[in-house]
Amino acid sequence: MDLETIWRKRELSTIRMEVGRQDGPAGVLAIRSGVTILYAHWEGWIKAISRLYLDFVNTLKIPYRDLSPALLATALRARMDTVQSSNKALIHLEFAEFIRERMHETARVPSDMVRTDSNLSSAVLSDILCRIGIPERTFATKYHVIDKELVHRRNTIAHGEFLELDREAYLTLHDQVRNMLFEYTNRMLNNANDQQFRAAGARTGPQRAPASEDTDRSGSAAEPPLTK
Repeated sequence: MDLETIWRKRELSTIRMEVGRQDGPAGVLAIRSGVTILYAHWEGWIKAISRLYLDFVNTLKIPYRDLSPALLATALRARMDTVQSSNKALIHLEFAEFIRERMHETARVPSDMVRTDSNLSSAVLSDILCRIGIPERTFATKYHVIDKELVHRRNTIAHGEFLELDREAYLTLHDQVRNMLFEYTNRMLNNANDQQFRAAGARTGPQRAPASEDTDRSGSAAEPPLTK
């Protein structure tokens, strides 16, 4: 995960400093650029970390029967789509036999099921959280920030419209989004450490993953370094 996030943290730190030091027309341009880059990392970071997590789960070669309900549903999605789109009794029978007799087989959770639809709103994030097995309450209090202050502003700029946003408002938004990204990464690490990807009765004990550099020893979000 560090390899995926380090360059993103550098860009986020750089654009934050750029907004902080520019004034006048250059400052307005820096803010508009900042919102665009901030959203790009919001979407790219969530997608990348989520897919890395699912790829990690797949390396463990867990049987379907031992997956958590969330990941089992995600793993079975492709098969369920085939059943739903077919009127053939044989297809339905094969799915029933799979559920009854083949749940001991090694599961594969398709990481491409994590989709942001190029518009990572709170509704899309909620779907990702459900697929992976993270309680929605983790980010529910930030849904207004995601929809109104980040996604809406990014869309305004992307559509070539004027955006009125001062420096302090941008810096506040930047820090809120950055902290949500750190929290999301930490949730992925905690899920891995605590084997939340397994069904409750199939967990074999804690497997502590290396601590993320996004948290200090107290567990709070740390300011990302400009360089590594």
